[in-house]
Amino acid sequence: MIELNLNIVPVPKQRPRSTKTGRVYTPRETADYERSIARLVGHYPAQLGALALDVSFLLKRPVRTPKSMQGRFMKAGSRGDLDNYIKSLLDGFQRGGLVPNDAAVTQINAKKVYCAIDEEPHIEFKLWSLGEQVTLETLLIDEPNYR
Repeated sequence: MIELNLNIVPVPKQRPRSTKTGRVYTPRETADYERSIARLVGHYPAQLGALALDVSFLLKRPVRTPKSMQGRFMKAGSRGDLDNYIKSLLDGFQRGGLVPNDAAVTQINAKKVYCAIDEEPHIEFKLWSLGEQVTLETLLIDEPNYR
């Protein structure tokens, strides 16, 4: 299990863009963010098998937030879709080698909240294996008619 706080401002995954000649590319902000995530998690061992992710994206507080709201809070309909934050994080994990394929993450618990008054934007996550490592040998044992 890996439990980390990444001191990086969360960025939602942007749509692919295309040039006039038809070449498709990832916008620079998204690509830079994914590379930064990869650098931050690249030295951790790869997590194999079916994986679960628990993640909180802590975003910068809006300027007009009342000072009476000291702690973290949620506000609907703002600053990017949650699924796009998850996509860019998982792509960074894959790029950094933390997960061999982002499709291995089969369970996700995620939330998007605004920082407390004394916090900076960051990402808090926990990634762990669900213990389902499938190999060819286990497939052959479980399926006796498959030979």
